[in-house]
Amino acid sequence: MKLKPMISYSLRRGWYIKSSDSTWIINWRHGTSTRIPISLGFGKVWKFEGLELNAWVSGEWTAYRQYTGITPMYTVRFGLTVLFPHFEL
Repeated sequence: MKLKPMISYSLRRGWYIKSSDSTWIINWRHGTSTRIPISLGFGKVWKFEGLELNAWVSGEWTAYRQYTGITPMYTVRFGLTVLFPHFEL
């Protein structure tokens, strides 16, 4: 079973905090792998003339792991999303 818990909170002036980058993997059979990471990040949205930029950074910590192979304990992610204006043909 895979779960992707998502929490996001908007702050002022385009800033926000989020916890939406981790995916929980839970196997119900005995002796199979289970991994539960927790993430926390922040970002900012800039609006220009018809263009929006979303830049964010988040960190992830593996809170629980069992019967897994090589699993990172800590992860850092950076991202930049560009939203172009709507073009009509």
